[in-house]
Order: sequence, then structure tokens, then C-alpha cells
Amino acid sequence: MNKSPNIEAKVLLQKAGFSELESTVYLTGMPYGALSINMLAKLCNINRTNAYNVARSLVESGLCTYQGTNYGRKLRFESFNQVQHLVNKKQKDLIEMTKAIETLTPLLVSKIAKKALAQPKVEFFQGTESVQKLFSKSIIGNHKVVYSILSESGIFDVLGKKFIADYFLRRSTKGITSYSLRPYRERKTTDPSIGTSNEFKREVRFLPKDIVVDTTILLWDEKYVAFITTHEEPFGTLLTSTDIYQTLKSFFDVSWRSGTK
Repeated sequence: MNKSPNIEAKVLLQKAGFSELESTVYLTGMPYGALSINMLAKLCNINRTNAYNVARSLVESGLCTYQGTNYGRKLRFESFNQVQHLVNKKQKDLIEMTKAIETLTPLLVSKIAKKALAQPKVEFFQGTESVQKLFSKSIIGNHKVVYSILSESGIFDVLGKKFIADYFLRRSTKGITSYSLRPYRERKTTDPSIGTSNEFKREVRFLPKDIVVDTTILLWDEKYVAFITTHEEPFGTLLTSTDIYQTLKSFFDVSWRSGTK
């Protein structure tokens, strides 16, 4: 039996990177052209908070736009042709990211392996408490930004939710903004510690699902690079090197442009 057009369209939207709820809301509202958030919530059988969140996400992705003033504002749904445009853009971004990785990888390997005249300072951290101290180093100093690429291994669970909550609070209180790339599988999570948060000065994007990262990477203060693994027990390496920092920051910038919100 052939699938209905709506089911096939939903599958395509999810393959394009949209969540199940985003796909459902878009396909429900599209035939109406434009809807108020209240009406959209009723049609989709979701609460207004979820409707506002999904609306914002669809506007950011380009599938919808806001129409009218704040009090009479509606969500206008673009035609399904817009999906093809977005898929083409994602493909172009992914090709750009792949080329950049191919270019940067030998440079990174060369910089790490090469014996430079000024060798980078290296420190090692073993065990949960020691790696917690390494994590905390990223918010010591006068810098205002921390960049991170989080691994698939669930490092927050390993370091402990209490420690992570305290780290988020200390970082944001110091006025340090976090730009974080997360695994694709975390895109649909409702965990408040995962997504973008104005309160905790955190902006998050998700890596393409084909990109798998086994090591957490932290970058800060234009010279510090931390690598953390949690396969057996937490283990971290801290490098102090402007060259290695700049190389990994270039990789981060390309991945950030290709990531999804």
C-alpha cells in the first residue's frame, strides 16, 4: 500500500533535519496559509508554549515567516517548494564542510605531530574530579567566550549533573558566552541543559547526523585547547598553543555555519 502524501512529506522533512513535531506543525498549518499561534496550537493539539517554540524554529529555518503586528501576528507557511531550497542549501553547506575538513585535517595533524621550536605546554587530567577541574579552567580568566564540541558519550552525565549546573551558573554569572556544537541525536531532547539559553548565555547548534565526535573539545582564550574522553574513565588533555587553537577554531567555525539550530 502506498503511503499518503502527508506521511511521505513528513518523512522527507525529518530526513531534511526537522523534528517530528516541527514536521507535523508545518504540514498541519501549510494548507491554511497563515494561522495565529492559538489556532495552530489547537489544530496540532499542543500547548501554546510548544507552539511558540516550534514557530520560532520554523521561522529560523525559513519554512515560515511572521505576518502582522505582535497582537495580530500570524505565522505564514511557505510552500513545500521551500523544503527543496533548504535541502539544497544543507547539501551545499555539507560539501563546504567536508572540503574544509579535508583541508584542515592534514594541517591539524601536522601541527600536533610537528616539533616546533616553541613546544605547546601539555597537562593531563585523570578521573572525574580531575576532569571537573579541567572543565572549570575554561571559565577562569578575562575571556568572554568558550567554544565546545561535545562528544556522543554523554560527558555531562559522567561529570555529574550537579557539577554541570554549577558550571553553567558560574560561567554565565561571569558573563562568558558559550557556543556549543552538539551531537545530532540530541536535537530532539527536551533537556534544558542541552539547547540554546539566553539565561545561561548559551547558543547551541547541532552537527550533521553523519558527523560523529568521540572526544569532547573545549576552546577558550585564544590559546587553550582541551580534549576529554570518557570511554573507560574520564581523561583530559590541556594544550596551551595559539597555533593548535587557531586550527581547531577554523574547524569549529565551518562546523558552526553548517550546523542546525
